[in-house]
Amino acid sequence: MSTVAQDPPHHGINDGSGETCESHSYAIIDEKGKAVSRDESLTEILISKGVKEANFISAIVSLGEATAHIAVILQNYVDHSYAGTQNSSGDDQLHLDIDCDNAVFRAIREAGVFAIAASEETPEEVDVSPKTAKVDGPLYSLGFDP
Repeated sequence: MSTVAQDPPHHGINDGSGETCESHSYAIIDEKGKAVSRDESLTEILISKGVKEANFISAIVSLGEATAHIAVILQNYVDHSYAGTQNSSGDDQLHLDIDCDNAVFRAIREAGVFAIAASEETPEEVDVSPKTAKVDGPLYSLGFDP
């Protein structure tokens, strides 16, 4: 498994850091507070359906946010180049695969209600638990294939 020489060093098997590749950034997705309105809408829907556990609501909302980021990535991605590595299933990885994986890791780290996560692109379990404050309520584990 070698990386292509012109690729940034963080491409390849993902480390779960959630770091954004500046070449393929999704950081400008949420201009003008759109993410806030998505979060509030999904929270209201969950509460209206009887979901009461705050950490569970935060977990679901963060996955919704990751999904929204991935949707924008997929709609705007024009560079379908290979990263030069293979994932745990043996598939050749696209930069797109890694950027979508990072979108999920970023969202779940920001949620602060997950303990462990792993994916097809990041096959080793990654500690994503909150580092600063003690969390009241349960922490969740996540396995995903973005």
